Amino acid sequence: MRTFPVKEVGDFYNSNFINVRYDMDKKVGKAFRKLYPIKAYPTHFFINTKTKDVVHKFLGAKTPEVFIKEGEKVVKGLGLAHYQKIFDQKYANGTMSFDEFKKYSNSFFDAGKRDEASDLVAEYYEKNEGRKALLDKDKYDYYNTYLYSSISTRLFKDAVALRKRLEASKIGNTHHFETNISRMISIAVNSLISPVSDKDGEKPYLKVNKEQFELIKYYITALSDMPRMGAHSVQLVVYDKLIENKFEDAFSALRYATEFNIVGINEQYKLGVYKYIASVCGDKKLIKLIIADSEDAQENYYSKMPNGSIYDIIASFYELIGDKKKSKEIMSLHEEIASKRRERKSR
Repeated sequence: MRTFPVKEVGDFYNSNFINVRYDMDKKVGKAFRKLYPIKAYPTHFFINTKTKDVVHKFLGAKTPEVFIKEGEKVVKGLGLAHYQKIFDQKYANGTMSFDEFKKYSNSFFDAGKRDEASDLVAEYYEKNEGRKALLDKDKYDYYNTYLYSSISTRLFKDAVALRKRLEASKIGNTHHFETNISRMISIAVNSLISPVSDKDGEKPYLKVNKEQFELIKYYITALSDMPRMGAHSVQLVVYDKLIENKFEDAFSALRYATEFNIVGINEQYKLGVYKYIASVCGDKKLIKLIIADSEDAQENYYSKMPNGSIYDIIASFYELIGDKKKSKEIMSLHEEIASKRRERKSR
């Protein structure tokens, strides 16, 4: 039954709220979903337009009567946010049961505060649990859901330490568990090698975090039988060489990884490292090797993607070796592809 067109529902909601509906397959819907996690359709959100916080939400199709009652909760200040305040006090006082804590942490997730939820769960685990909690099926399923907090938390460390035992006991979905672990290590590795700069036009530099480097190295060794760990090993070698300004060694490590088809070393990652090397190395011979490899990637990878072009980046590489004529020629190829993309969009 379509509920919004019912007169009583429409009258109530139009009097109290600004109402919108998004198609989750369209651009605006995808953008919304990044801000506010959605587990099922339809999901109805009540959002404070000033703070962008979710004050209430509910799932599924409802009768007109129930639909109005859910809206009345918000009007009366008794929505999700109200109960979250009550939970805040109980959590601070240490009087919250585990079942209450699950509802509490889930309320952050439902409100679109995914990182805050995962940090809260990691903190709760640190204060109240030991490794045996991960061997309890109900708790395992719960903690597995939130296993995307920092790799430095005790929850993450215990999960890695118990991985083989959990797999043997068949307590839960170990594929999902290992996917979460792998994803967090990927994020940690990529954060090491993300070049940053303070101002536009400044040469980028790498953030040096030796403690994080050693922790990641420990995990990669402990999880060497898992997919993608080979790629992460290569990434750590690259990071180490970049920190030591051994740019040619870093470039060679990436090229060999590609030649031997090490899963996880993708073209976008390579290009990011190449951009950093080219901008700081000052070695024209090395930049020419980067250009050759990037042109090969353009032909064999990016050209097969919709609107795929890294010609603008290749043009900047030519600029760095002083070949302005070639840079201009390559840039025109990028502009041609961009022009065709705009034409398609305007149709």
